[in-house]
This record gives sequence, C-alpha cells and structure tokens, in this order.
Amino acid sequence: MRRGMIWLLGMVLSTSWALAEDPGDWQTTVQGLLADYRDAASGAADGSALRETVSVADYAARNPRCLFPDPDLKGILGGMAFRFTTDGRFGLSFGPDFLQTYRKGSTAHWTVLAHELWHFRDYLRNPQTFVQSKKDVRESVLYEMDAIHVEADFVRLLADQKRQLTSFEQFVFGSYDHDYLASVVLMLHSESQRVIFFLNRHEKELGQGPIDGPAEIQALTQMGKALVDAYAKVDKAPEIEGFGAYVDLLTFRRQWAHFVPFVLRSPETTWGQVFETYPGLAELNATITAIETRDAALWADFRRHVVAAWEEEIRATPTEAS
Repeated sequence: MRRGMIWLLGMVLSTSWALAEDPGDWQTTVQGLLADYRDAASGAADGSALRETVSVADYAARNPRCLFPDPDLKGILGGMAFRFTTDGRFGLSFGPDFLQTYRKGSTAHWTVLAHELWHFRDYLRNPQTFVQSKKDVRESVLYEMDAIHVEADFVRLLADQKRQLTSFEQFVFGSYDHDYLASVVLMLHSESQRVIFFLNRHEKELGQGPIDGPAEIQALTQMGKALVDAYAKVDKAPEIEGFGAYVDLLTFRRQWAHFVPFVLRSPETTWGQVFETYPGLAELNATITAIETRDAALWADFRRHVVAAWEEEIRATPTEAS
C-alpha cells in the first residue's frame, strides 16, 4: 500500500522562487485568500462539507477579529492553523511564510485553508466538545482525519476544475484513491491511520459491557511485538514504507493512553501501576522508546525533506497572479 505512494513523493521541481520581501498588509492578503477560496469551492454540492467551509470562510471574512498573524508558524503546509485560547479568543492564524508566498490561484494554500476551515467549523458547532477533544489522544487525531478528508474533497474538486495541481495536492489526490488518505495522515501528521482505526473499532466492539482487562492487555502487547518485528524487517532506507512502520510504533504507544484505561475500566490507574502489573507491556514500552531514541532523527529528516520539496515547488509554481 505504501510503496504505491513512493512515486508521488518524487514529483517535485528543482527550481526555486524568491519570496516577496514584504507581504504588504497581511489582512488584505488574508481577505484575498478567503475570497479566492470561496470562488474555488463554490462549485461544491449544496449540503456538502465543502459548502460548509465556504460558509465558515464567509464568517471569517466578516469577522476579522477571528484572523491573526502568527510569526511562530513556519513554512507553507504548516503555515496556518485554527487556534483557540482559554480566554475565549478563536480563529485562523497565519504565518509569515504562508502569507508571503500566497498568490491568487495557489491551490496548495487553498488546500491548507480548507483543512483549517473545517476545524473552525467544528469549533463553531460545538466549542466545548472541540476543546475537550484536544485533551484526548484518540479524539484529537480523529478530528484531524475528518479535516484531511475535507481537504481531499477540495483537491478532487480542484482536479475536476482542471486546476494546475502541485505535487503536494497530487499526493493528496493519489492517497485518496490508493489508501483512503492513510499516506496523508502519515506524512502530514506522523500518525498511523490503520493503528488508530483498528484500536478505535476494537473498543467499539468491546462496548461498555464486562471486559477481560488482562487478556486485552496481553493481546495489545502481542500486537505491539508484531509491529516491532515488522519494523525490524523493513528497509531503513529513507522512504515512506520505513517511515510508516516507524510511525505505526509511535502511534500504537500513544494510543495506549486511550486504550489501556478503557479496557481496565480504571481511568485513575497510573502507568507505574500498569507496568508493574503487566511487565510485558513495560518491556514493550522500553523497546519502542529505544527505537524512537535511535531512529527519530532519521525519520524527522526524511519527513522534513519531503515537505521542503513540496514547498519548494509551491513557491516555484506560476499562479493566476504570476
């Protein structure tokens, strides 16, 4: 599945484009971006998720207090975000790189915006639920997956409109068909969709009835050992298959925070108590930690290189205003 995506990662241009020295009035740039997005997405079907993002874009344009510059946001693909604060402020934040590289017709910028507009939509529908989701390792990723799906729907709309797509959008488009966006979740969020879906589905199957907690922990440990074995066998050459096997491990361990309290029916149990009771899980935790310590830099460099190549092409791609 992942090898089928390798060809997409090679679709990059080697040319570069100098950034404008001054993006001008950032609010003017953002208002132009929102207007351009609304024009591009207005062809989406009534009642669709994309039509909802158009409504949210309208809301943001009418309420500039929901728009913020953020010098801490770097790059293009990670250059904007939906943010909320404990004092009740919320809205879209834009980094300098994102603003300086935007030109009318930049499909990559629109695609990033579609993702964040969906988060904005989720917040407006139920602020309390959205805020609470950020405190849950499972729910926060599921929200991201929903936004990625909307992002992909937008790319498909752009393709239908015969827009010029960069390698980034082509990667999203290809992942939609090849692996139901698992590769996008992997490359943009360093999460394993298959691990999350498996554990989430299994928890739903278990339901709220009696659970044999020790048996479930044993099964979880065996699953983790299988993932460790799979990673040991994969070629460590920096490519998406190896990165995927590595992320499987990290996602698996992160999701313990949701799965273990669920099957033990004991949300107050500490990890010290869990590891003392289940030494096999403690040993597995140590093994995954050692792998992360050893290989984190390798895979961080791999992902950074891929994203940098996508962003270089985005900077170089002519747009309607070029």
